[in-house]
Amino acid sequence: MADARPTPSRDIGSDHRRVPCSDLVDRETELETLTRCFDSACDGAGTAVMICGPAGMGKTSLVQAFVASLDERDDVPTVLRCGCDDLIRPRPFGPFRDMIRSSGLLSDDLAVDPNSEDILVNLTDILDRPNRPAVLVVEDAQWADDASIDVMRYLARRVVSLHAMLIITTRDDDAGGSHHVRNLLTGSSSSAPVHIALGPLSLEAVDQLAADSPLEGRYLHEVTGGNPLLVRQLLSADAEDATRLARETLMSRAAALSPEGRGVLQTLSVIPEGAAPTLVRTLFSDQPSALHEAEGTGLLLSTKSHIRFRHELGRLAVVEAMSFGERMAATDRALDALTETGEDPTVLVHIARAAGDGPLATRFALDVFEQGLAAEDHRGAWTLARIALECTVELSTERTAWLHTTAAVAGRAINRHIEATHHGERALQLLIRSSADADVDSATDTDADIGTAVADRLAADRALASAWLVMADLQGDAGDHLRARTALRTARELLADDTESIEWVRCNTRLAAAAMLRGEPDRAADMANKSVEAADINGWTAELVHALEIRGLAAGGPATPDGLEDLDRARELGAMHGPAGQHVSVLLSLADGYLRCAKTGDAEQVAEEAVRCSREQGLERLRHRSQVQLARILVHRGRTTEAEQLATTLTAEMSDPGVVDAGAEAVLARVAIRRGDDEAREMVERAWLAAVATGEIDKLAFAGASRLERSWVEGDDAALRQFARYLAGLGERHRHHRLRALAIRVLHRIEDTETTDGPQPPRAEPFPGCPAPFAAALSGEYDRAAELWEAAAEPFDQALELIESTEASAAFQGLRLLDRSGATRTADLVRHRMRMRGFQGVPRGPRKSSDGAVPILTGRQIDVLRLIAKGHTNAEIAEELFVARRTVDNHVSAILSRLGAKGRAEAAAEAVSRGLIDPI
Repeated sequence: MADARPTPSRDIGSDHRRVPCSDLVDRETELETLTRCFDSACDGAGTAVMICGPAGMGKTSLVQAFVASLDERDDVPTVLRCGCDDLIRPRPFGPFRDMIRSSGLLSDDLAVDPNSEDILVNLTDILDRPNRPAVLVVEDAQWADDASIDVMRYLARRVVSLHAMLIITTRDDDAGGSHHVRNLLTGSSSSAPVHIALGPLSLEAVDQLAADSPLEGRYLHEVTGGNPLLVRQLLSADAEDATRLARETLMSRAAALSPEGRGVLQTLSVIPEGAAPTLVRTLFSDQPSALHEAEGTGLLLSTKSHIRFRHELGRLAVVEAMSFGERMAATDRALDALTETGEDPTVLVHIARAAGDGPLATRFALDVFEQGLAAEDHRGAWTLARIALECTVELSTERTAWLHTTAAVAGRAINRHIEATHHGERALQLLIRSSADADVDSATDTDADIGTAVADRLAADRALASAWLVMADLQGDAGDHLRARTALRTARELLADDTESIEWVRCNTRLAAAAMLRGEPDRAADMANKSVEAADINGWTAELVHALEIRGLAAGGPATPDGLEDLDRARELGAMHGPAGQHVSVLLSLADGYLRCAKTGDAEQVAEEAVRCSREQGLERLRHRSQVQLARILVHRGRTTEAEQLATTLTAEMSDPGVVDAGAEAVLARVAIRRGDDEAREMVERAWLAAVATGEIDKLAFAGASRLERSWVEGDDAALRQFARYLAGLGERHRHHRLRALAIRVLHRIEDTETTDGPQPPRAEPFPGCPAPFAAALSGEYDRAAELWEAAAEPFDQALELIESTEASAAFQGLRLLDRSGATRTADLVRHRMRMRGFQGVPRGPRKSSDGAVPILTGRQIDVLRLIAKGHTNAEIAEELFVARRTVDNHVSAILSRLGAKGRAEAAAEAVSRGLIDPI
């Protein structure tokens, strides 16, 4: 900074050399908001609060002031605090591990081997104490790992029914580029966190803080921009250093250090993650006094596990104050010590990059890849590859292309599709240009060079084919199946004479998958079989898992012995040997297959496993797909509220416009149809078009079934006939037996089997592979079909069979099932049709509350209600449902609240009157 003008000051006495500035100013409204949220939590309506703002904006100060204010209350809460660290590869559950070690309230075993389920159970036990409200604070969430984000997201939803408050602080600038943190800001209206955005201090606030300072408030506000941290640091310095502080901001505290002490600060400033005790001893064992001196500045924070800068602004101030030579010397010292202590090589990458040494950062990043340390860490691979690509002047074209391909694969895994596509295209450009140059050079080769040239050409073709395969995957995600097929054909042409290579197996398997997409299962099975044989012989596990998955699907999946055998083997191999992404893909295929067979319980179990695995491995794209699959299954199981909440969250977090997402909105569309929402028609059409863009039969089946349901609700029999015939053919071509059976059953319901004009509908009778409930219905065994749907835990389809019964008791039972599953619009339509058929005493629908809302209970709460109506105690209910007693207590409390009942008997009576449960 240029030399400063004279510092404007006030003429005050020498007694005011250092000014205490601990008062919290300009944050009264925010503090009142926190206090109001805590009052609500004390009443059992907990709240999640997100405090956002740039670095130094006073997030921590606000939290500290709020927590301090709680000590003055009668209902002093339990307070748990933890924070996240800025690491390239954050530790799984990092903030919660630290909290476990320091709080003494949680099991120490969790710090050694943490998992989300145990952490959530332990935290919920602490947060759910009506006689002792709790406050959980998580600071700097912008640096949180994915596992911790998931814990926070769950707690944010769960806390609304607890005597607790969750406070999360995060930086606006970091959260803006990190969609998994932004997702914490979203949710349903009942669970979305309260958002507190902290801005700079006003001129009046700064002037108030500077009332007894030699510095004028207006000048302070100008040079600090109203940043609270900078204002307070300037005010806490000696008056004679004011000019220097205005120029160097936070460097005043280091100004009086000895050269050795300043060297300690400089060395630590190039290690953003902080230094562990082993590293500190290596760096400063011969300088204990200098280390002590540096700690005395207040810029450093020392804990049992690390020493690091208290604020990022302080670290950056030291870095920016160093000359080029000082920065290089500090970097060299840090890198030598880190290498000696065997530090994670990714830290070396980060330090070299922060020092501005691009070639060194690239070299370290390549070392990480060569050691295989980023093989399954897609987020880490994404970061490392992009750092390495910042300086490629010393790399070959092939090496640079490999880095772009690596970035493309990692970006796809973490849902960075647009950027991943850019890297994939760049890799292709480099490899194509390199191939053209090689063709020119080969024209002048001598006989002695021919063997080498052939080997080089083979390696180049394999690299180029691999790049085309990556692009095929990316284009398929974007719904551009024409370009994806072109990319696959190009890769196959490059590998035409290389049928023994791993690249050929990968290409052939993808071509088999493309054949499945086009509805050619026999061709897909033949191609996948060749891949299975080659991968099995050569021990290529990842390729074998993929090929078995495609062959199993082509054979009919779990509906056939061969298909189930292939998928089970793929699942076992994937679980033991990985890669995690391929294992999750197999789980999703199994879940789809079970759903096709109406084995919905098995489908839910496998989908939940896919969600856990993808979340633990940081596979954002597959985690999203797994949760979409789970939401679809929840719809089938009649758990509409849970499905809607999950789909709403997934829709909010889908921020990458380059990917076609036909899942979450299709779930919301199905819910909207059954509930009779005004926008249902438009939502169904959008979901159908998105499913068509993916070309995936399971997405087409779900969205197509929604379209059928819409036509049925609207009474449009002509559209229903036409579309049902189309879906029956589609299901037959793709061997999606459930879709085919559903379409035939719909045609059967509207008595279309006797139509003679135009295309003939499929015969209304079971076919090989027809799911058992549909087979029973198509055979005229409607009661048996209803029983099979009940066994499959699919109440909506069970209801559709029951409502056609001529027996009033059975038809009315089906009507109640529709009400309970949230299909209120469908139930109203059925009531009308029952009255038209002559039924007397058709039950009325669930009564609405005074605000016009229908009380929504989850499937589990309905189960609890039934047992309450039978007179069971909470302990007996817990034993019956195999859940914790505390869980039942929470369910009972929620049921009483939502039904507006004062006691258990009144809740049971109210539930019967509203049609939520059957009379006992």
